[in-house]
Amino acid sequence: MSDVKDAVETPEQQEEVTNKPYKKGYTEMAIIVDKSGSMCGLKQSTIDGINKFIEEQRRLKGDANATLVFFANQVDALVEASPITDLTMLTDESYVPNGGTALNDAVGGTIDKMKDRISSMDENERPEYIVFVIMTDGQENASKTYSGSQVSEMIETQTNDGWHFIFLGAGIDADKAATDLNVAGNHTRGYGVNYEESVDAYFAASNSVMSLRSGEGLTSVRVEDDEDSN
Repeated sequence: MSDVKDAVETPEQQEEVTNKPYKKGYTEMAIIVDKSGSMCGLKQSTIDGINKFIEEQRRLKGDANATLVFFANQVDALVEASPITDLTMLTDESYVPNGGTALNDAVGGTIDKMKDRISSMDENERPEYIVFVIMTDGQENASKTYSGSQVSEMIETQTNDGWHFIFLGAGIDADKAATDLNVAGNHTRGYGVNYEESVDAYFAASNSVMSLRSGEGLTSVRVEDDEDSN
């Protein structure tokens, strides 16, 4: 197994990082999902997993906006900063895998857009929590604007500024991919290319985000066997 970086968050650490004006209980989340051709085998589990994620986040108190981004040869923002209660569930028609893997453009572009949107807000209206959930089943091969090193630096910078990142990798060395992106090891989950493990990964990510939104910090998304081995 690859070496991974762990980051155990506590409410005290969260308060230290975000010791700035914000709108209490307000969360901005970005869900960035691979839609390349190799995701055909995970199409239904991706639809079901994301829809379950949305359903669970709706149950929590507090304002929450969601940005849903798909990437293949190009990046497609299905919705941007939509109230989670207004988000439309995915269907067979709205999620159709095809093409390559522009992972860096998807993550880098979404970070920049989120930064611009938040910086334009009055300080007291800015989100208390900002969290990204990134999912892929392959290696970057189609980005044109952002390099891997640029995205890695961006994630490191935004993590230091109080943002949170979760990485889900199907059928790949998720630990290595996440480490390359500067995502912490205990916020990384690798899993097999099958329905059950794929849906479980979104369930783990949703539980972690709900913990964050409840003021308890982002929890680990790793499977127990992986946690025991680190």
